Parts: sequence; C-alpha cells; structure tokens
Amino acid sequence: MSTNQPVQELKAGMPLRLLAGLAGAMVLLFSFSTLPGVRSDEGFHNDYDGWVQGMAYVLVALVASVRPLVLRRDRLVWGLFGLAVCLRALGFVLFLGYVRLQEPPPYPSVADYCWLAMDAVLLLALWIMLRRRLRQRSVDIALGALQTGLTVAGLAVALLFSTLNTISGADNPDRVIVTNLAYPILDIAMLVVVTSALAGTGFRSWSTVTLTLGITGFAIVDAVFVYQVTAETYHPGTLLAALSLIATGAIAISGWLPEVKRPRLPRFEFSRVWVAAVLGVTAIGTLVYAALEQVTLGGILLPAAALVVGIGRGVWLVGRNKDTAVSAIRATNAELARVADERQHLLDRLVQAQEDERARIAADVHDDSVQALAAVELRLGLLRRQLADGPAELRETAETLSGTVREAIGRLRTLLFDLESPAVEADLATALKVAAENTFDERVSWRIVGDTDLEVPQGLRVTAYRIAKEAMANVVRHAQARQVVITLARADGGVEVVVEDDGRGFDPATVEARPGHLGIPAMADRATIAGGRLDLERRTSGGMRVRLWLPEATADPGSMGVPEGPA
Repeated sequence: MSTNQPVQELKAGMPLRLLAGLAGAMVLLFSFSTLPGVRSDEGFHNDYDGWVQGMAYVLVALVASVRPLVLRRDRLVWGLFGLAVCLRALGFVLFLGYVRLQEPPPYPSVADYCWLAMDAVLLLALWIMLRRRLRQRSVDIALGALQTGLTVAGLAVALLFSTLNTISGADNPDRVIVTNLAYPILDIAMLVVVTSALAGTGFRSWSTVTLTLGITGFAIVDAVFVYQVTAETYHPGTLLAALSLIATGAIAISGWLPEVKRPRLPRFEFSRVWVAAVLGVTAIGTLVYAALEQVTLGGILLPAAALVVGIGRGVWLVGRNKDTAVSAIRATNAELARVADERQHLLDRLVQAQEDERARIAADVHDDSVQALAAVELRLGLLRRQLADGPAELRETAETLSGTVREAIGRLRTLLFDLESPAVEADLATALKVAAENTFDERVSWRIVGDTDLEVPQGLRVTAYRIAKEAMANVVRHAQARQVVITLARADGGVEVVVEDDGRGFDPATVEARPGHLGIPAMADRATIAGGRLDLERRTSGGMRVRLWLPEATADPGSMGVPEGPA
C-alpha cells in the first residue's frame, strides 16, 4: 500500500459518500416499488422499471468503478468486479432504452451479450481472488471445495432439470437455445466457484462476505429468471428484480469494506465439521428429490460423488486431527523438557551460589575465628604453665577457660564441615559416606547400599546430600538407633535416596519446624524447590524411613509431563 493512499481516501471520501448514498436511495426506492400492493398492476412501469431501475444500475456501476481508481489494494481483482457490474448496468440500460422498444424484441440481444459477458468476468475475478487469498493449499481445503462444488452443482442440476429439458427440447433456433442454456450453466459455475471460495477461505472479512452474498444473489436471480421465462410466468417489477439490483449493489460496495481478519480458529475447530455435515445432508436431500422426481443422470451422480468426497474428507480429518494431537503432545513434552532443563539450570546456579557463599563463610570462619580461638588456646596453655605454682583457683579458672575454647574450636570445625559440602566435587555415594562418618562416628552402625555409582548433576547432588545429611543428624539427635541403612537407586525417571533407622520412630504428622533447626518441613521444602518430594513413614519393624526423590535433568517427561515424584 502506498504512503499517499490515506490522502486519496480522504479526498474521495465525501464525493464517494454522496454517490453511494444516492445509489442506495435509488435501490431502496425501486425495491419499495416492487413490494406487493404498491403497484396497481403487474405490467411495465416506465417511471419505476425504466428510469429508477436504470438510474440505480448506473449509480451502482459508478460506485464499483471508482474503487480500483482510488484504492491500490487488489486493484486488478476489484477492477474486474467493477467491470462486471458495469456490464450488468449496461445490459439493463440497453434493454430498457433500446431492446424493449424493438418489434419484435431481438433474442439474443445486445443486452444478453452484456449479461453473459458479466458472468464470464465475474468468474475470472473470482478465480484470481481465490488464487491470491488461498494462501494455504491443503488437502482439507481442496476436499472441502470439491465437496461444496459437487453438492451445489448436483442441487442446481436436479432443480433446473425440467427447465433445461424444456429449453433444449423447444423448437427454437440454435442461438436461442444456446443463450437460454448459457444462463443456467454459468449460474451453476458461479455457485460452484463462490461456494468453493467460501469453503477454502471462510468468512475472512466483511468484503468477502458481502461479495459472496452478492454473487450468490446473482446466481439465484438468473436461475429463477430463466425458469420463469421458460414457464412464461415472468413479468417485470417484482421482488426478483429488486433482489437483482440489491445483489449488484452488494458487489459494488464490497470492495470498499474493510479487510478485517477474524481471529484464527483452533486446529480442532468445529466449523469444518458442521459445514461438512450440512453439505452431506444437502447431498442426501438432493438424492431423495431425484428419487421422487424425474431428473437427469447428473442430478444423481453429482450429489452421490459429493457424499463420497465428504466421507473421504471426514476420514482424512480424523487422521489429521490424530496426527495433530500427537504432534501437540510431542511439542508439549519438548516444552516440558525445556522447562525441566531450565529449572535444573536455575537450580544448579542457586545451589552453586549457596555453596560459594558457604565456602566464603567457612573460609572467613577458619581464617579469622578459628585462628583467633587457637591463639587464645595457646595463650591459655602458657598461662596454665605460669600458674603451676600459683593459687589453685586461678589454675582451675585457666583450665576451665581452655576447655571452653577447645569446645568452641570443635564446634566451629563441625560448622566448617557443615558449610563445605563434599558433594560439590565428589559423587553422591562418596559425599554421603563422608557425611555418615562425621555424623555417626562409632555411635551408630551404618552402610550405603544400592546403586552407588549414580551420576547426578551437581545441583541435585548437593540438594540430595544436604537433605540426607539432615536426616542422619535427626537419627543421632532423636532416634536412639543402633543401625542406619542408606539406599541409592534410580526410580520413576529420577534419583531416590532412602535413609532408614531402627530407632524408636515417631508420627510424621506431629513434625513441626523448630527455630534454629532445618527440620523435616524445611527438608521437604528444599526437595520441592528441586522438583522432587520427601516422604516419611514409620517402619513396621521399628524406626523411620525417610524417602527422598529428585528428578534427573535428562529424564524423559513422558506423556504426562515432568514427573513429580514416585507414586
């Protein structure tokens, strides 16, 4: 679209509105004159059928002709539609001003040539528009258009059979027979193309909808006109003439309407289903009509072929939707896998940041507090030796202070072990072994069993180590156990760590977090952040079983997404 198009639209706005308003007024005036009871008789009225109808067609043709001159969008297509409307208007002007006045009126006349040329131009314009707007040439669109075209063609042939038979069998010159047959044949072609366009492109914009309604009105009007002329029941000034003028006006204004796209429907849209169902019912109804009335063979074969195509389209849609569903599931699984990888990456970064901070604190404590307390302990040792011959109270005080400092140093060294996780560098089994040696000493018998060669990403490895180490510490503090078994295994697409003891046990429902302690609830929260879960259960033989499950970053999400834990 060029940059000066808005200026062109602004300049053409007011004159176009006046022209369109005048054309609409003339169309309404003529349409009102065709209402039953308005006219005194059914003959030709020179004022209405001559001047008003003729002027309305001329004004409508002007509205359609201005469109390609003002707007550049789809200029060729709308230029052809404007030409078609002008040919229709010219045909009526020639008929009303010249052909009707001849004695006898020639047939076919120059007006007939204009109207037949209009149909040919409309077919060309529709084909070009369909080629341009049908961006997606899929099997579904092709089958839908074919089903629609066969259904409409079969219905038209069945309904117009008697008329076609009368026309072809009448004792008329060849040129008259060819002209009479050309109208319904072109009408059928128009209906097939326009309904195929609807099936292929859908209701894409107000412009397309209005254009389709106008062309459909054309085809209906021409088919009924030929039928009435054949049956010798036609007379001017009826609602059929008004419908013809309204349909012409719809085509004329369609090019001015906005190309507003409707929101795209989901892949599994219902509209294609009910459209196919309506076409199928129409084809069946046509076959029933053909069985009750005498119709040509085409009136039977065309709707039957439409049913076959509809059934094939339905089978294809079911298969396509199945493939689409499978593709959607695969895409969802891929997205879930991506989210799982991102979660693992974020977890690794979080754990790494925590461990770096712990290492910094441990280094500060070791280089500052522990070294300072060690220096104090040395000074206290010297002080005790200097007080060897001094008062007993001073020696006891120095000894007490030295023991306190040693205990403080021991607690700080334990804190350093807690802060520095061996799981950062070592594998999970080795890290848990170090934790068990430092936690249990010789007070509790322990062993690590299962898959001790597990390879776990660092983030999950550190998380599993921290939670399992806290479970060991809880055994020492509260369980009064004699033996602990730590089991490593792969389960449900993840890693499972189970800590079992033979202590006194407790009711998991009574567990509460206490200030200053990590606590079972905090352990469970840590597992949840990592995408896993923590389960506690009381063993029937005594003691507790703490089961930790964490997902692996390489786990396959499966059809249900990323696993949340073992069942």
